[in-house]
Amino acid sequence: MNKLAHIFLTLAASLAQVGSFSTDEWLKYIESFSSIDPLLYNSVIYLVDCNATDETIWLLNDLYTSKYLNLKVAQSIEQAPKGSTVLVCNAPDKNQIDISYTTFIFLTDNETIPLSFEADGFNNTKYLINSQLQIFQAIYHKATFDKVSFLRPLNGRKEESGVDLQGLQFTVGYIEYEGYVKYDEKAGFSLKFGKLFELLKKQMNFTYKAIPSKDGGYGSLLTKPTKFNGQTVTHTGLIGMLEGKEIDIGLADLSLTYSRAQKADFGGMMMLQRTILLVKKPGAGGDDYKYWAYFTVLFVEVWGAYLLSAVVFALFLYVLTLFALRNI
Repeated sequence: MNKLAHIFLTLAASLAQVGSFSTDEWLKYIESFSSIDPLLYNSVIYLVDCNATDETIWLLNDLYTSKYLNLKVAQSIEQAPKGSTVLVCNAPDKNQIDISYTTFIFLTDNETIPLSFEADGFNNTKYLINSQLQIFQAIYHKATFDKVSFLRPLNGRKEESGVDLQGLQFTVGYIEYEGYVKYDEKAGFSLKFGKLFELLKKQMNFTYKAIPSKDGGYGSLLTKPTKFNGQTVTHTGLIGMLEGKEIDIGLADLSLTYSRAQKADFGGMMMLQRTILLVKKPGAGGDDYKYWAYFTVLFVEVWGAYLLSAVVFALFLYVLTLFALRNI
């Protein structure tokens, strides 16, 4: 039996219905959960506000899971360190905590408890196990001005493809540009990028509120950072609106630059655009002027730097060759 099955044996045995099953039935039942979600396994389990079921948990830990699990009692959720698995037997005192990479498992029939509990941070997961031994994952999606939460059943669920955002509303900043983006209040977005965005909306089940770029710009770097909504803003246009948490998404023919990439996540490459150097056509000043046109593209100082570099490099190779010949 794998490690994940041991955890489910410990968790489910803490419920009041444990007496109605034999040990063999429990092992077979729990073993069937082994492929549900590997994130439910962690070598250290912190028990929070667990009382009457503690003896059962510790007994099963000694009998079946001593090789894999290390159970510890925590007086509150805050005492559990980052990256651990937390078993919560009752409603927590706080509905919000700042922590990352942590798995929370709630033993309750009250579905609002895991949904109302917010773990601010990164890569946190929440699960619920009720008295009917049904297992749910609490999903939480948050946008700038909206959020949704729901329970997704895991018992016997089929492999899912795609993401369902349950109608979450994003605030989208946009810039209209011929061939790329066009917006109409009734029809929504159109043209190349607009149609792709509407397709994502349908596939991922979200809604949006569209607002134009407040200054019409894409995102130029400011000479001096400013403050907006308590956030430090270093760019104009759509990138600045993302920094100031005015929008969730910027939809435009936006070029990827280093400074922009430090403040926003860009999607995958959608198209390539060529960069062309334009040179003024020589005038009617005679043949000599036309010949010099090939050199007037760059300043005299640049051509001088190229010539100096060539001379220095040639001398370096000459000296290097002399030293090599002396050692022969």
